Amino acid sequence: MRDFTGACPWCGLDIDVWSENPRLPWSRRCSCGAIALGAPEGEQNWVIDAMALYYAISPGREGAALYGDLAWLAEFYIKTEEGGRSFDASAKKDVFWRWFKRELPWERPTGPMTNEERLAWLESQGEAFRGRRAFREAREAFEEAIVLARGLGWEDKAGKLEKRLKQL
Repeated sequence: MRDFTGACPWCGLDIDVWSENPRLPWSRRCSCGAIALGAPEGEQNWVIDAMALYYAISPGREGAALYGDLAWLAEFYIKTEEGGRSFDASAKKDVFWRWFKRELPWERPTGPMTNEERLAWLESQGEAFRGRRAFREAREAFEEAIVLARGLGWEDKAGKLEKRLKQL
């Protein structure tokens, strides 16, 4: 197995920024959105658990179906690459790394939008992500819609969107 270099497999940036992940001390985050998660030998399941928590996904699998073949990640628009191995001197352990990157197919607007059209678009994106079990992205879309509704002075609409957000 190759050494973990910290270079993102998707954008090539060398990542030395540690992500704050209390559940897994070996984690890094790239500005392109990729994350690298590491775990000691024999504990690689921690990486999958931490990734599912990070992306707020509920795989609906257990055991080998969850930790073995990672093809199921495609259902959640998550790509993965092996990251290699490093040695953590303080823990006196080899750490095995895996990279993950989620690229959801946001529906792109066809052109300029009014604030009302943008609000409707954000709400539809939130619902679409919710339907795909992409809860982190659904939250993002709903939160942006709430800010826009408040900026427009539409407190009733913002309240409805907040209720929808709480259901996630």
